[in-house]
Amino acid sequence: MSTSVKLILASLGLLLGTLLPALAAPAALTGQVTYRERMALPPDATLEVQLLDVSRADARATVHAAARLSGPGQVPLTFTLNFDDKVIDPRHTYALSARITSGGRLVFLNTTQYQVNPLAPERPVMIVMDLVGHPEAAPPPPPAQKEAAVPPVATTPTPLIGVTWRAVDLKGQPTSDKVRTTLSIAEDGRTGGKGGCNNYFTQATVDGLKLSFGSPASTRMACPEPAMSQEASFFSALGAVAAYTLDGDTLKLSDSNGNAVMTLVKDK
Repeated sequence: MSTSVKLILASLGLLLGTLLPALAAPAALTGQVTYRERMALPPDATLEVQLLDVSRADARATVHAAARLSGPGQVPLTFTLNFDDKVIDPRHTYALSARITSGGRLVFLNTTQYQVNPLAPERPVMIVMDLVGHPEAAPPPPPAQKEAAVPPVATTPTPLIGVTWRAVDLKGQPTSDKVRTTLSIAEDGRTGGKGGCNNYFTQATVDGLKLSFGSPASTRMACPEPAMSQEASFFSALGAVAAYTLDGDTLKLSDSNGNAVMTLVKDK
Protein backbone atom coordinates (compact mmCIF):
# COMPACT_ATOMS: atom_id res chain seq x y z
CA MET A 1 0.00 0.00 0.00
CA SER A 2 1.47 3.35 -1.04
CA THR A 3 2.28 6.08 1.44
CA SER A 4 -0.33 8.43 -0.09
CA VAL A 5 -3.11 5.82 0.32
CA LYS A 6 -2.11 5.25 3.94
CA LEU A 7 -2.24 8.98 4.58
CA ILE A 8 -5.72 9.21 3.04
CA LEU A 9 -6.99 6.28 5.13
CA ALA A 10 -5.49 7.78 8.27
CA SER A 11 -7.15 11.11 7.53
CA LEU A 12 -10.51 9.39 7.01
CA GLY A 13 -10.09 7.59 10.31
CA LEU A 14 -9.42 10.86 12.13
CA LEU A 15 -12.45 12.47 10.44
CA LEU A 16 -14.76 9.61 11.45
CA GLY A 17 -13.41 9.74 14.99
CA THR A 18 -14.31 13.41 15.10
CA LEU A 19 -17.79 12.96 13.62
CA LEU A 20 -19.00 9.87 15.55
CA PRO A 21 -19.25 11.58 18.98
CA ALA A 22 -21.40 14.26 17.35
CA LEU A 23 -23.94 11.79 16.02
CA ALA A 24 -27.30 12.10 17.71
CA ALA A 25 -28.38 9.38 20.12
CA PRO A 26 -32.00 8.47 20.79
CA ALA A 27 -33.47 9.79 24.05
CA ALA A 28 -36.88 9.63 25.67
CA LEU A 29 -38.83 11.65 28.23
CA THR A 30 -41.76 10.02 30.02
CA GLY A 31 -44.40 11.42 32.35
CA GLN A 32 -48.08 11.59 33.18
CA VAL A 33 -50.94 14.00 32.54
CA THR A 34 -53.92 14.57 34.85
CA TYR A 35 -56.53 17.13 35.88
CA ARG A 36 -58.45 17.99 39.06
CA GLU A 37 -62.02 17.78 37.76
CA ARG A 38 -64.03 14.65 38.50
CA MET A 39 -65.06 13.88 34.95
CA ALA A 40 -64.37 11.04 32.55
CA LEU A 41 -62.81 11.59 29.15
CA PRO A 42 -65.03 10.72 26.16
CA PRO A 43 -63.92 7.82 23.91
CA ASP A 44 -62.88 10.20 21.11
CA ALA A 45 -60.52 12.21 23.33
CA THR A 46 -57.01 12.88 22.00
CA LEU A 47 -53.96 13.76 24.10
CA GLU A 48 -51.13 15.79 22.57
CA VAL A 49 -47.85 16.46 24.39
CA GLN A 50 -44.98 18.57 23.03
CA LEU A 51 -41.43 19.34 24.14
CA LEU A 52 -40.79 23.02 23.42
CA ASP A 53 -37.72 25.27 23.38
CA VAL A 54 -38.98 28.39 25.17
CA SER A 55 -35.66 30.19 25.55
CA ARG A 56 -36.74 33.34 23.73
CA ALA A 57 -39.82 35.05 25.12
CA ASP A 58 -40.14 37.16 21.97
CA ALA A 59 -40.09 34.21 19.58
CA ARG A 60 -42.37 31.32 18.82
CA ALA A 61 -41.46 28.16 20.74
CA THR A 62 -39.67 25.46 18.76
CA VAL A 63 -41.14 21.95 18.92
CA HIS A 64 -38.43 19.30 19.43
CA ALA A 65 -40.67 16.28 20.13
CA ALA A 66 -44.37 15.48 20.06
CA ALA A 67 -46.66 12.59 20.96
CA ARG A 68 -50.31 12.08 20.05
CA LEU A 69 -52.56 9.48 21.70
CA SER A 70 -56.11 8.87 20.49
CA GLY A 71 -58.59 7.34 22.92
CA PRO A 72 -55.99 7.46 25.72
CA GLY A 73 -58.33 6.16 28.47
CA GLN A 74 -58.70 7.92 31.81
CA VAL A 75 -56.29 9.99 33.89
CA PRO A 76 -53.57 9.77 34.87
CA LEU A 77 -52.40 9.33 31.25
CA THR A 78 -48.84 8.19 30.54
CA PHE A 79 -46.86 9.63 27.63
CA THR A 80 -43.40 9.14 26.10
CA LEU A 81 -41.58 11.72 23.96
CA ASN A 82 -38.78 10.38 21.74
CA PHE A 83 -36.08 12.74 20.42
CA ASP A 84 -32.37 12.97 19.58
CA ASP A 85 -30.22 14.23 22.42
CA LYS A 86 -28.17 16.48 20.10
CA VAL A 87 -31.15 18.74 19.44
CA ILE A 88 -31.05 19.75 23.12
CA ASP A 89 -28.90 22.79 23.87
CA PRO A 90 -27.96 22.86 27.60
CA ARG A 91 -27.97 26.68 27.45
CA HIS A 92 -31.64 26.77 26.43
CA THR A 93 -34.86 26.48 28.44
CA TYR A 94 -37.34 23.70 27.69
CA ALA A 95 -40.94 23.14 28.73
CA LEU A 96 -43.76 20.64 28.20
CA SER A 97 -47.12 21.51 26.70
CA ALA A 98 -50.18 19.22 26.89
CA ARG A 99 -53.73 19.45 25.58
CA ILE A 100 -56.75 17.18 25.34
CA THR A 101 -59.31 17.64 22.58
CA SER A 102 -62.64 15.97 21.89
CA GLY A 103 -64.84 16.38 18.82
CA GLY A 104 -62.44 18.99 17.46
CA ARG A 105 -62.83 21.12 20.61
CA LEU A 106 -60.16 21.95 23.19
CA VAL A 107 -61.15 20.52 26.60
CA PHE A 108 -58.01 20.58 28.77
CA LEU A 109 -54.81 22.61 28.51
CA ASN A 110 -51.90 23.25 30.84
CA THR A 111 -51.91 26.97 31.63
CA THR A 112 -48.81 26.68 33.83
CA GLN A 113 -45.45 26.26 32.10
CA TYR A 114 -43.77 22.98 33.06
CA GLN A 115 -40.06 23.55 32.62
CA VAL A 116 -37.95 20.40 32.36
CA ASN A 117 -34.41 19.26 31.63
CA PRO A 118 -35.15 16.78 28.82
CA LEU A 119 -31.93 14.82 29.32
CA ALA A 120 -32.05 14.61 33.12
CA PRO A 121 -35.50 15.32 34.65
CA GLU A 122 -35.25 15.85 38.39
CA ARG A 123 -38.33 13.79 39.25
CA PRO A 124 -41.24 12.03 37.50
CA VAL A 125 -42.97 14.55 35.24
CA MET A 126 -46.63 15.21 36.10
CA ILE A 127 -48.52 17.80 34.04
CA VAL A 128 -51.70 19.12 35.67
CA MET A 129 -54.09 20.58 33.11
CA ASP A 130 -56.94 23.05 33.52
CA LEU A 131 -60.45 22.67 32.16
CA VAL A 132 -60.97 25.19 29.35
CA GLY A 133 -64.03 23.70 27.63
CA HIS A 134 -66.48 20.85 27.68
CA PRO A 135 -66.79 18.00 25.18
CA GLU A 136 -69.95 17.89 23.14
CA ALA A 137 -72.65 15.87 24.81
CA ALA A 138 -73.34 12.46 23.29
CA PRO A 139 -76.79 11.99 21.74
CA PRO A 140 -79.32 10.54 24.19
CA PRO A 141 -79.81 6.77 23.97
CA PRO A 142 -83.03 5.48 22.42
CA PRO A 143 -85.88 5.04 24.90
CA ALA A 144 -85.82 1.64 26.53
CA GLN A 145 -88.82 -0.49 27.22
CA LYS A 146 -90.37 0.24 30.56
CA GLU A 147 -89.42 -2.30 33.17
CA ALA A 148 -90.61 -2.96 36.67
CA ALA A 149 -89.11 -0.53 39.11
CA VAL A 150 -86.34 -1.94 41.29
CA PRO A 151 -85.98 -0.37 44.72
CA PRO A 152 -82.60 1.32 45.17
CA VAL A 153 -79.98 -0.41 47.26
CA ALA A 154 -79.05 1.61 50.30
CA THR A 155 -75.33 2.32 50.54
CA THR A 156 -73.31 3.77 53.35
CA PRO A 157 -70.75 6.34 52.16
CA THR A 158 -67.20 5.80 53.37
CA PRO A 159 -66.37 8.71 55.70
CA LEU A 160 -62.76 8.52 54.46
CA ILE A 161 -63.74 9.65 50.94
CA GLY A 162 -64.47 13.20 49.81
CA VAL A 163 -62.98 14.83 52.91
CA THR A 164 -59.98 17.15 53.11
CA TRP A 165 -57.69 15.88 55.86
CA ARG A 166 -54.91 17.96 57.40
CA ALA A 167 -51.80 16.27 58.82
CA VAL A 168 -51.07 17.10 62.45
CA ASP A 169 -48.48 14.39 63.15
CA LEU A 170 -45.90 12.66 60.94
CA LYS A 171 -44.21 9.59 62.42
CA GLY A 172 -44.55 10.93 65.95
CA GLN A 173 -43.48 14.48 65.15
CA PRO A 174 -46.12 17.25 65.24
CA THR A 175 -46.44 19.28 62.06
CA SER A 176 -45.77 23.01 61.96
CA ASP A 177 -48.71 25.32 62.64
CA LYS A 178 -47.45 27.53 59.81
CA VAL A 179 -47.48 24.77 57.15
CA ARG A 180 -50.61 23.05 55.81
CA THR A 181 -50.19 19.47 54.61
CA THR A 182 -53.43 18.02 53.30
CA LEU A 183 -54.86 14.86 51.75
CA SER A 184 -58.13 14.23 49.93
CA ILE A 185 -59.32 10.97 48.31
CA ALA A 186 -61.98 10.95 45.59
CA GLU A 187 -64.40 8.09 44.96
CA ASP A 188 -62.33 6.85 42.02
CA GLY A 189 -59.17 6.76 44.16
CA ARG A 190 -57.59 9.91 42.78
CA THR A 191 -55.77 11.59 45.64
CA GLY A 192 -54.18 15.00 46.01
CA GLY A 193 -53.60 17.97 48.22
CA LYS A 194 -50.81 20.18 49.48
CA GLY A 195 -47.58 18.52 50.55
CA GLY A 196 -46.47 21.58 52.47
CA CYS A 197 -45.07 23.56 49.57
CA ASN A 198 -46.19 21.83 46.37
CA ASN A 199 -49.48 20.42 45.12
CA TYR A 200 -49.24 16.64 44.65
CA PHE A 201 -51.23 13.88 42.98
CA THR A 202 -51.32 10.12 43.44
CA GLN A 203 -53.69 7.15 43.39
CA ALA A 204 -55.17 5.50 46.48
CA THR A 205 -56.27 1.88 46.84
CA VAL A 206 -58.90 1.27 49.53
CA ASP A 207 -59.95 -2.26 50.52
CA GLY A 208 -61.92 -2.36 53.77
CA LEU A 209 -59.55 -0.88 56.33
CA LYS A 210 -56.55 -1.40 54.07
CA LEU A 211 -55.19 1.72 52.38
CA SER A 212 -52.16 2.35 50.19
CA PHE A 213 -50.91 5.07 47.87
CA GLY A 214 -48.88 5.12 44.66
CA SER A 215 -45.76 7.25 44.24
CA PRO A 216 -46.84 10.91 44.38
CA ALA A 217 -46.07 13.37 41.59
CA SER A 218 -45.92 17.04 42.46
CA THR A 219 -45.28 20.52 41.17
CA ARG A 220 -41.75 21.86 41.51
CA MET A 221 -41.82 25.01 43.62
CA ALA A 222 -39.25 25.70 46.31
CA CYS A 223 -40.38 27.09 49.67
CA PRO A 224 -38.60 28.21 52.83
CA GLU A 225 -38.29 25.85 55.78
CA PRO A 226 -40.02 24.18 57.48
CA ALA A 227 -42.31 23.66 54.47
CA MET A 228 -39.83 21.64 52.41
CA SER A 229 -38.80 19.35 55.29
CA GLN A 230 -42.41 18.72 56.26
CA GLU A 231 -43.33 17.93 52.67
CA ALA A 232 -40.46 15.43 52.36
CA SER A 233 -41.53 13.74 55.61
CA PHE A 234 -45.13 13.59 54.41
CA PHE A 235 -44.25 12.00 51.06
CA SER A 236 -42.04 9.46 52.85
CA ALA A 237 -44.81 8.60 55.31
CA LEU A 238 -47.38 8.35 52.52
CA GLY A 239 -45.38 5.57 50.87
CA ALA A 240 -45.44 3.49 54.07
CA VAL A 241 -49.22 3.59 54.61
CA ALA A 242 -50.95 0.18 54.66
CA ALA A 243 -54.07 0.70 56.81
CA TYR A 244 -56.29 3.34 58.38
CA THR A 245 -58.63 3.86 61.32
CA LEU A 246 -61.24 6.57 61.82
CA ASP A 247 -62.18 8.04 65.16
CA GLY A 248 -64.68 10.85 64.66
CA ASP A 249 -62.84 13.67 62.87
CA THR A 250 -59.44 11.99 63.29
CA LEU A 251 -57.82 9.77 60.66
CA LYS A 252 -54.89 7.59 61.72
CA LEU A 253 -52.68 5.90 59.12
CA SER A 254 -50.35 3.01 59.95
CA ASP A 255 -47.84 0.77 58.18
CA SER A 256 -48.06 -2.99 57.56
CA ASN A 257 -46.74 -3.69 61.07
CA GLY A 258 -49.38 -1.50 62.73
CA ASN A 259 -46.95 1.32 63.53
CA ALA A 260 -48.36 4.84 63.41
CA VAL A 261 -47.34 6.70 60.25
CA MET A 262 -49.38 9.89 60.46
CA THR A 263 -52.40 11.45 62.09
CA LEU A 264 -54.79 13.77 60.27
CA VAL A 265 -57.89 15.70 61.22
CA LYS A 266 -60.76 17.06 59.15
CA ASP A 267 -59.73 20.38 57.72
CA LYS A 268 -62.25 22.97 58.88
